[in-house]
Amino acid sequence: VTTSTSRLTPHLRLPSSLEPSWTKRFSFSRPQNGISLGAEKATETESLSRWLKRTSPQLTFKPRHLQILIADLQHVEETPGDRVIYVMPPRHAKTATVSERFPVHCLRKYPEWRVIGASYAQSLANKISRRARKIAEGELNLSRDRDAVEEWETIEGGGYRAIGVGAGITGHGGDLLIIDDPVKSREQADSPVYREK
Repeated sequence: VTTSTSRLTPHLRLPSSLEPSWTKRFSFSRPQNGISLGAEKATETESLSRWLKRTSPQLTFKPRHLQILIADLQHVEETPGDRVIYVMPPRHAKTATVSERFPVHCLRKYPEWRVIGASYAQSLANKISRRARKIAEGELNLSRDRDAVEEWETIEGGGYRAIGVGAGITGHGGDLLIIDDPVKSREQADSPVYREK
């Protein structure tokens, strides 16, 4: 899973004690040019950890790898321009945490944000978007004008757009980009032709 926020500020890193071996952080930072994320608003709302426990009581976030993941996602949210790649084995709650729940948490704090969720196929991107929207229905003011599974919006103008590899996003800017499973198989991963797509 790759996640990125597009507004750029001076880069901040997690303390080395919290930087797990399975994450790789990239810094592409430049000055913020006066753009404000509304930090005052963010401090008035729940932390990601507390919000996850409240909205997903059926899941457990106690395993150490998830605690580190959640702490890192909090850092991503608070550090515009940050890029991070999470590499973990299957069935370790990457998609449930990063792709389905994290965008909704961000949209609670910043309902004007544009989120782009990308996957190797439109069907998978739609499946993730559908689950995220189900969570969002109880947490956000969703627009009735645009509520398709591949693109839904908040009444504040933000929202979520699901895309598969090869789909066009020209003209659709994003404040948060999440790439979940960009390739379907080892064969695709090893194919120079597919990687060029």
